[in-house]
Amino acid sequence: MLPLKFLLSPPAMFALGAVAANVFKSEGIKQSVRTALRGTIKGGLVLKDQIEAIADNVREELEDVTAEAKAELDSSKDSESTGSPNPGV
Repeated sequence: MLPLKFLLSPPAMFALGAVAANVFKSEGIKQSVRTALRGTIKGGLVLKDQIEAIADNVREELEDVTAEAKAELDSSKDSESTGSPNPGV
């Protein structure tokens, strides 16, 4: 078994890099890596679209609730100014 110090030495790292570079020159491996990478990226894009749709729905709900709260507040202000009790609160 090779000692860790040797494996981390600059000549060993150079050799490992050269081997890795030659492996990726192989068309079959290169195509497999590209296919896997393309699938991963496609999955990420689909996930992004789904998250955007969820965020849009949440934003719309918050806008609706905010509008309802403002309407209730305006209604209670109108009720107070006319002296009638506010039945909604």
